[in-house]
Amino acid sequence: ASLPISPLGISGDVAKLIDEVLLGELQRAGFEALGSDDINAMLGLEQLKDAVACDAASCMTEIGGALGVEYLISGKVGTLDSAKILTLKLIDVRQAKVLARANGQSESEAGLPQLANRLVDDLVRQSGL
Repeated sequence: ASLPISPLGISGDVAKLIDEVLLGELQRAGFEALGSDDINAMLGLEQLKDAVACDAASCMTEIGGALGVEYLISGKVGTLDSAKILTLKLIDVRQAKVLARANGQSESEAGLPQLANRLVDDLVRQSGL
């Protein structure tokens, strides 16, 4: 499952687009991917809002358990000076631990989808999945 990307000083619409790109990339990598719309349907809006603010692996493990998934992806997108920064982490729900982290930067919002593609590849490679 992919939790909604948290926007930090960047448009929420950009974060939503990155969410969709990540889902596509996760499916391309061979995963059955659930997105925020799917999670909302399963957990409800209030629990989804709480999940977005949840950064601890143990908290995310509870969310993953409630969804019945093995892995969760969470991330943030924001700006640092003029660069657009995207960070992602892959969490093993059963072991309650972060398997992999990846981050990168783009000079523009238009470069974020390509960056997301690369970061998903990095997560899969690092985790050995």
